[in-house]
Amino acid sequence: MSEENTATPETTTEVIEALPSEWVNSLPDQLKSAPFFKPTSDGSVRTIEQVLSDLNNAAKLQGNLTESHIKIPSHDAADSDKAAARDRILSLWPDLRVATEGEDTLPPAEVAGYKLPEGSEVLDAVTVEDIGKFAIEHSWGQKQFSDYASKMMEAQNSSNETAAQWQRDQTTKLNEKLGGAKEEHLGRVGAALESAGATPEYISAVKAGQVDADLVMVIDNLVGKMIDMGDEGSQFVQQVNTGARSLTPAEHRDRATELFVTLQSTPKTSPKFKELNNKRMEHIGLGMER
Repeated sequence: MSEENTATPETTTEVIEALPSEWVNSLPDQLKSAPFFKPTSDGSVRTIEQVLSDLNNAAKLQGNLTESHIKIPSHDAADSDKAAARDRILSLWPDLRVATEGEDTLPPAEVAGYKLPEGSEVLDAVTVEDIGKFAIEHSWGQKQFSDYASKMMEAQNSSNETAAQWQRDQTTKLNEKLGGAKEEHLGRVGAALESAGATPEYISAVKAGQVDADLVMVIDNLVGKMIDMGDEGSQFVQQVNTGARSLTPAEHRDRATELFVTLQSTPKTSPKFKELNNKRMEHIGLGMER
């Protein structure tokens, strides 16, 4: 029997390492297209370690991990959510100081979110709306808005007081020049203006002393001269000469002077002397009226 040399084949175990791309290929198609699993900028497949790092960072940004994340609440968030965010910020930055009342805040979401200072009724609605829009456009907080609104209110109050003082001055002038005849003279000025086509609003302003007193007196003097000339059929004169004419203090003084001259040639024993003198004294009294 011949000896057969039967060799046992050498068995070699070949360890085939998985290519880095094989683990990605095993993912569902939906995950393969996700940014975390896409190749890097140089075209190489991401390792599992890289993917895990990216996912961890993304989770922190999304607020799933809270080690260093702060979620800023919206304008209409609950006060409790705002307080929690504030406490979280202070825990990370202890040196920060919370603004006290009166210090500026974040701008509101809309104009209505601003609070107007006390006394703001002096401003009209359009002005308030314009200030609010400007504040929103420039991201003003409550303090900036309040400071600016207060300055506008101060300017408006000053303007109102100046206008009121001017009107008081015009009234004083008319009272001094027209005395007790003021209402009648303003009435005939109004009639003249109406005849000339002035608006009812302007005529009312004249009668209320809201028009320059010197201008009113110029018109009144013009009307007076036309009346003194006689109506002569003038429709204008007939319209403005609506009643017995009252004299101004200056005109009373002039009449008193005229009567004084007349009395110089009138005998004191004449009955007319007493009558003329009484009229003169009456004119003197009315000429002193203020």
